This record gives sequence, C-alpha cells and structure tokens, in this order.
Amino acid sequence: MSRAAPCSTPTSCVRGSRTLQRKQQGRSLLARALRGPGLTWRGVRLVRPAVSQPPLSSNALTGELTALLRSPVTLTSFGARAQRIEELEAHVIERLAVVGAPLPPELHALHAEALALRERLETRNARFVERLRARIANGAYTRAGLLRAFARLADPQPGVPGYDALDELFADLFDAGELPELHAQLEPEMVAYQPTPARVILALIERAALSCEDVLCDVGSGLGHVLLASALLSGARGVGVELEPAYCAHAARSARRLRLPQLTFMAADAREAPLDEANVFYLYTPFRGQLLDDVLARLKREATRRPLVICSYGPCTPVVAQARWLEQRQPADLNPHELHVFDSVL
Repeated sequence: MSRAAPCSTPTSCVRGSRTLQRKQQGRSLLARALRGPGLTWRGVRLVRPAVSQPPLSSNALTGELTALLRSPVTLTSFGARAQRIEELEAHVIERLAVVGAPLPPELHALHAEALALRERLETRNARFVERLRARIANGAYTRAGLLRAFARLADPQPGVPGYDALDELFADLFDAGELPELHAQLEPEMVAYQPTPARVILALIERAALSCEDVLCDVGSGLGHVLLASALLSGARGVGVELEPAYCAHAARSARRLRLPQLTFMAADAREAPLDEANVFYLYTPFRGQLLDDVLARLKREATRRPLVICSYGPCTPVVAQARWLEQRQPADLNPHELHVFDSVL
C-alpha cells in the first residue's frame, strides 16, 4: 500500500542518502518512489542539499579536493566503502558538478579519478553482496552471525531520521531486478511507498522478540524488506499486504532468490485482505485519516480472537497510541523516528 503524506515537522537532512538515491534512480524500486515533486517526504529531506562551499581559486580547489580524494582510508569492509563512496559524491563529484563545464584540466582529472574510484568501490561491494546472497541461499549462515554483521552497519543513533550503510546493503541484497510499471491507484488517504530504515527493522525484530513461532504481517509491505530481513534473522513467517502488484512480485522474487519459502506477499487492500494468520503487525504509516482508523478497527476485531502485537513507525504512531485496546511497551514519547510496540489488552 503506501506511506504517508508529508508532515509539518521541520525539514531535516537524511544521512547517508546520496549513494542510495543514485542507485535508486537507475534501479527498480525507489526510482519511481523518489521521483515525485520535490524530495521532501513526511517533513524529512530524502537527499541532502548540496554542501555550501565558499568559492575557491582553481589551484586552491584542486589542492583541497586532491587531499580529500587521496586521504588514507581503510576500505576493507562494506560499510567503510559505502561511507567512502558517500564522501566522494558529497565532496568531490557533486562539488565539481557545480563548478561548470568545461573543467580546468587538473579538476577534470580529479573528477575522472573520483568516478573511477567510486566504480571500483561499488564493484567490490557488489561482489560482497553476491557472495552474501549465495551463502544465504545455501544456508551457510547463522541467524546470530548475520544479525551481528548487520548491526555493525546500522547507525547507532536511535530516533534520528536517515539511512545508513545497512540500508544500502539491504537495497542490494534484496534487489530482484527492474520493476514493471506500477498500476495501483492510490486513494487520497493511502501513502506512497518508502522503505523502512534498516535499523528500524532490527529494532522490530528485537523489541517484538520475533521467533519462528510468530507470523509477522507488514501492512503496506512494498518491496518486502521488513519481512525478508525478519525471516532471515528470526525465522518468523511473514505475510505482506500491498496494493501494488509489481511490488509484491518483486518481493516474492527476492524471497525465492534467498530461499525464504515462509514468506507470502498478497496484492490486496488491507481493508479486505485475510489477516487471520498473523500475531504481529507492522505499520509504517501506510494510511492516514479515516482509512487508518478503519484498518485499526479491523485489527481490534482480530485482537478479540487472539493476542496481537502492533509495531508502528512514523506519523501514524500517535493515532495507534490512542487506541484504548492497545498498551504501549516501555511507554515513552512518540518520536515518529523510533519504533513503538504495543500489546492488545482485550
């Protein structure tokens, strides 16, 4: 289904987004999701604005960029390489793009050097992801080991908007090729798709205590990242409810590539889809207004049949928190950039 309309909170910058955005523009999913008017979503700027730099002479700029480009950095991990790519784009490639053509010969050479280094680093990261995908498909991993590896890439700052190296890894690991044209017509209270930050998925797995005994339903599952990661790291079964058939097909292809048969993706309206299997539900603000109220009323009816855990993220959280049939675990402020977990008390 989708995600929520821009909120009125002050615009802020998303960390680690340049490389992810550039990949998405030439790839399947978020190319379309991010090509709307402007790139502000829910009050959060998806792409950092260009870094404001004072004008420099050609010689001074050449010296500064040479130092940046050739600074000694250890690039032995996916995360270090992803960070280096981000720095190249923010401080060299994009900065030279605003200088204007034609570039002086020395700056042109630096630009070419930066592009070549970026390509080498991306190639190394792509090979890493291919090896990881093969190990997962062959069952040559442990959930605990994979979780430790993923956690090392996640930004440790909770409650702060943005993407990090783990999001880039998930985008590559769960990629299943180009999306066909999207066909679902969104109603005014449905919200356009945006992926859950990967660190929030890790928080969901931990705080909901997911295990192979659980069935997680992602309401508005998009490309299925929440369910794919949850199945890998906890063994939980999963059901994705998503209005857009192209997203469901993409998520199902990724599940097959990773040999995760316990996942199902339904192209269906959340007001009508069967929800009777799940005991844990995740909502990343898929709706607003009356439509959100209607879906929460459905979940309340489900909660009269069995205990439910409801996990929310984004601006829908205050609405979820007002439901009298839910009790929040570890009550705290309703920061929309943190995951919140509720238990049914009917």
